[in-house]
Amino acid sequence: MHKPKFLIVKGTSMYPIIKNNDIVFYEEQSSYNIDDIVIVKLNTCFCHRIINHSSNKEFYLLKGDNVLNNDGWIRNTCIIGKVISIKHVKWSNILFL
Repeated sequence: MHKPKFLIVKGTSMYPIIKNNDIVFYEEQSSYNIDDIVIVKLNTCFCHRIINHSSNKEFYLLKGDNVLNNDGWIRNTCIIGKVISIKHVKWSNILFL
C-alpha cells in the first residue's frame, strides 16, 4: 500500500462532508467504486463522489454532493486516489512559524 497523500480543499462542492479548508488524505487504488470520494487531476485537482462507472471501469461519472450537475465522464487515468480520511481544521487556531 502507498503512503497516504493529502490536499487542502478549497470550495464547498462536497459540503457538508468536506468543508472549505479541510485536509483530505487519499491513497491510490487499483479500482474505484460507486460512492467512493476520489481525487481527480485535470487542469486542477478536485474531489467528488463516484455516482456511476462504465462496465470496465475505464470511465467514472462524478458529482459533488453540494452541486446539481455531474462532472461528466472522467477517464480512470485522471483519478489519482480515494479519500480515506478527512481532517476538519480550524485554521485560526494554527500558528505558522
